[in-house]
Amino acid sequence: MGGTPVPDDLPDVFGEFCSAGLWPGLGRKLAGQLAGAGITGPELVSADRLELIEGMSGERAEWLAAAFRDAQPCYETAQLLAACQVPARFAGPAVAMLGRTAQDQLRQDPWRLLVLPQIRPDQADWFARKLLREQASPQDPRRGRALVSYLLARAARDGHTAVPAGVIATALARFRVQDPAAAISAAVDEGGVLPFEADPGEEADPDEGELPDEEGLGDGEDG
Repeated sequence: MGGTPVPDDLPDVFGEFCSAGLWPGLGRKLAGQLAGAGITGPELVSADRLELIEGMSGERAEWLAAAFRDAQPCYETAQLLAACQVPARFAGPAVAMLGRTAQDQLRQDPWRLLVLPQIRPDQADWFARKLLREQASPQDPRRGRALVSYLLARAARDGHTAVPAGVIATALARFRVQDPAAAISAAVDEGGVLPFEADPGEEADPDEGELPDEEGLGDGEDG
């Protein structure tokens, strides 16, 4: 897959990280005072330097330095996103959704970015192309699997607890997935969605075009 791409105009990840409120306890005013204390990058964050900020107590400086160290998974995720020209502010939601290993998960599967409600498939595709370069493909099994979960999550936000597999397959085809059945199967195998047989006596939902005996897909507990 290669290493993290380095754009020609490397963004100020540290500045974006701070201004986006990803450093716990650091407000916008304090963020604007960091440079004056000589704190212009993560390696320069220390309680001693923070104490150089006017009005900063030693106790608060120690707390802020510890908070930054604890936020390292978020900072590392911001670095990865920014290197792929994705705004660093999405690192916070990514860590909230994927946990402290968000960076590793996104590096292994860039389409995991679709777990963020703010992200659209075309944006996840952009991130994947930047990260994987020529290895990025619309037919990547990871993409199809992520799109299944994305479609179900979107349906859930619209109030649907289940969606017929045929409806999902049709939607996947619109995203240029050539083998929708394989994508659905991969999502089921991962545990992100649960397959079930509709109750033969259950009335179909006309909005979804669901048939009483059609196999459906529902969100898995871990999805």
